[in-house]
Amino acid sequence: TRPCILVNFGGLRSPAMRPMADHNYVSWTMGLLGAVGLDPSSLTVCLPVHLENQIVALQATMPGVRIECPSMAEFHGYLSKSSVLVTVPGLETVLEGMHLGTPIIFLPPHNGTQVLQLSEYQRRGISIGSLVPPYLSELAVDTVDPSQLTGRVQKLNECAAHDESLRRV
Repeated sequence: TRPCILVNFGGLRSPAMRPMADHNYVSWTMGLLGAVGLDPSSLTVCLPVHLENQIVALQATMPGVRIECPSMAEFHGYLSKSSVLVTVPGLETVLEGMHLGTPIIFLPPHNGTQVLQLSEYQRRGISIGSLVPPYLSELAVDTVDPSQLTGRVQKLNECAAHDESLRRV
């Protein structure tokens, strides 16, 4: 059977985010997914509702991929049928995927909380892999002031979005 890969971006919004952070993050990570060479027809990408206006542009960069802003019931239907969950290192969807026994691959963290959660998930061996660029996996979370962590992650992600070497996975 062909794999059914669910890509989840969660809610993304946070008061600490830089302007256009959600839009830029989704565009960048979709580029990373495209560079991996996955069959677009095997992907279902779930966006938060506030990014619905990005669907057409994202589909143009990765023709054949299903991109939508599903209801909670639709999302849980996709999750229960997925072979692999590719998600931000958040909390709710990660726990739901673990409960279902779905293999998880983490997208790069989008904020400071996700950096801390990813660190804990990696420590406990919770995923089968990640698309985390080296600059984030080497971030020493124990030495960074938590109130500064989200801003630092956002700036690093913005720089990475312009680094073409990161698209060669």
